[in-house]
Amino acid sequence: MEDHKELAQFIAGNLSDSYHVLTAENGNEALEITLEKMPNLIVSDVAMSEMNGFEFCKILKSNIDINHIPIIMLTARADAESKLAGLSYGANDYLVKPFSVEELKLRIENLLNLQNRQYEYFQKHFLKPEANITEPATKEPDPIENLHQEFLNRIYEIIDKNLDD
Repeated sequence: MEDHKELAQFIAGNLSDSYHVLTAENGNEALEITLEKMPNLIVSDVAMSEMNGFEFCKILKSNIDINHIPIIMLTARADAESKLAGLSYGANDYLVKPFSVEELKLRIENLLNLQNRQYEYFQKHFLKPEANITEPATKEPDPIENLHQEFLNRIYEIIDKNLDD
């Protein structure tokens, strides 16, 4: 989402060789697209019609269904107050115009790599219930601990079954 159509087309064109790019005319449309398509990352301008980038970011980060999506804010406003505002609303990165397309690509790649590493960590450490059993086999079974472990196993099953959702 970018306030100038030509710049939005330029950014989308430069990113489309590496990514599937969706564009929006304004913040409200961007929110609709985000809720429907669940993108892996969002690049948004601060200056947008109908809903500015700060408002969009605040709504995005306050919605539990989409608050995990990283967002890079683009703006011509280079002052510290604007940067702090964007970051305080939950933006993951803040890039001041004019910027290098290569820098934007690297920031996107870094955020997506971080997201993938977090996903792998989650799968490795939380989807293996047997790895959470740490008591020795000679210890007498504790009925409360058994209930606790059964509960955790059930949670792991539900998460594993619905992880793609």
